[in-house]
Amino acid sequence: METEGLKLDYVIGIDLGGTWLRIAIAKKNNDFKKIKESILETYVFPTNILNNNPIEKLENIIREIAKDKINDIYCICIAAAGKLDLKKSKIVFSPHSSIRNLLLSPLEENLKVPIKLINDGVAGVLAEWKLCIKNDNVVYIAIGTGIGGGIVVDGHLLIGKEGNAHEFGHMIIDINGLMECKCGGKGHWEAYTSGSGLPNLCKFLAKNYNEETLLLKKVINICLIPKLL
Repeated sequence: METEGLKLDYVIGIDLGGTWLRIAIAKKNNDFKKIKESILETYVFPTNILNNNPIEKLENIIREIAKDKINDIYCICIAAAGKLDLKKSKIVFSPHSSIRNLLLSPLEENLKVPIKLINDGVAGVLAEWKLCIKNDNVVYIAIGTGIGGGIVVDGHLLIGKEGNAHEFGHMIIDINGLMECKCGGKGHWEAYTSGSGLPNLCKFLAKNYNEETLLLKKVINICLIPKLL
């Protein structure tokens, strides 16, 4: 890519989750301790804004946000939920959105800016490790619309095959598979305790157990805690 004569003073970070699309534009800064001070603006959109022609829509959003800085963007990093193929820069499958087999190379070509893809949970553990936790062994669990995470072992970020070492939410915790996950599997952790799974679990309990059941009572009591409302 042609970069001669360009300032390349800015970076764009994109958190592409199951429910929300969060975007920040910041001054390029190699000092991790001053990252927050470098952020110029942040934006939040529902992820379903990308339904139908996601590359075109994402490009339009980036151009609108960057405005006159668009030619001075050093890099765009996309932290995405779901199964990835890092070698092909592709979001293979995002269970909680309509994104399927989304290649990012057309976006890179259109914007003429390098695009780096990483899982959102891995991005989370990287940020915690670099900015907050003074430890070279870290396990990070992200519970949101789904469940993901990241691991640092002896100071090395664990990526895994094609960048998918982070799919904690799809570990089977119920061998009988009573609850169905958004990915189509059954008995996955994500189907029970994620933001999307917990309401389904409560509905299942209410339908299949009477109100005198100890487990259902505990769930109801938890839901009545003021801080959770």
